[in-house]
Amino acid sequence: MKSKIKKNLPACMLSYEHRRESAVSPVVGVMLMLVVTIIIAAVVSGFAGGLIENGAQKTPSLTMDVKITNSGTYRGSEFSATVTGVSEPIQTSNLKIITSWTTTVKTNTYIKSSGGTEINGTGCILSLPLGTVYHGGTECIPGVSNSYTQKTAKSVAPYGFGPGVTNTTTSDMGNYMYNGPIIPMYNWQFFSVTHFGNYSLEQGTVMLAEAGGRCIYYPVTGGIPDTFNMGGYGTMTYLNGEYVAHTYHYKTGNVYGVYTGDETVPMDIIADGGQIDGMQAVLGCGWENLRGGDVVNVKVVYTPSGKTIFDQDVVVDYS
Repeated sequence: MKSKIKKNLPACMLSYEHRRESAVSPVVGVMLMLVVTIIIAAVVSGFAGGLIENGAQKTPSLTMDVKITNSGTYRGSEFSATVTGVSEPIQTSNLKIITSWTTTVKTNTYIKSSGGTEINGTGCILSLPLGTVYHGGTECIPGVSNSYTQKTAKSVAPYGFGPGVTNTTTSDMGNYMYNGPIIPMYNWQFFSVTHFGNYSLEQGTVMLAEAGGRCIYYPVTGGIPDTFNMGGYGTMTYLNGEYVAHTYHYKTGNVYGVYTGDETVPMDIIADGGQIDGMQAVLGCGWENLRGGDVVNVKVVYTPSGKTIFDQDVVVDYS
């Protein structure tokens, strides 16, 4: 029918009709090419993204039960994080722990071993006026020493125990199960496997840090009852025939020396020759001002991808 109509058209109209049909075909072709190009680009992009996610940049998942306790003394004051779920074992060398919190200053002095006198806080012991709102926290970085006392070598807290910690013997694990986690004074290099960055997180792995206290044979990080009068957190002073408690205060002694320099970051304090216990290493300077009900935000970042794989607000407990 169309061809018959064309035959009856004047020559000028036939020329226009021919030009119009000739112009449509290239436009349609270009549009089809664009559509195909877009589809191919989308497929390639999705495929490449899948390769990255399934390859070296895959980000694992992690769930933990985190507890933070401030008892006022080295006994019972601790940070613990128990792995309750993990998509695959995660090397702590690929992680960074970030803690942050806000509270008011309640303790701004420390105790001198001689005479039990209170000294104005300096360095990691906040010298701010009581009642000052303070924003605290710190970062734990693999391989960077953030804990050091007079009875332990320089180390990286939090310390790992249980699954994921290699090269531990049967007797080591037996002692761990019976006495709890220890940071031993002797054969310290052997126990470097417990340093953050040297173990992996698996189901049941425990990351632990405790306040400094003294023990006779090796430093159990929380101390033991019959050595409560030496240096550390919340220890006692023997005065006039009786022991005087210094709860929520750090005391200088032959186990722990209070840092009196200008630095306020755990790793910088150690670099300056000062001492830091596990709680200061993980929670930051001034953590002793935290009380039951205060909130600490705990983040774990998977550094290869830069993604946060754990983020939780933890309510501080008192025991």
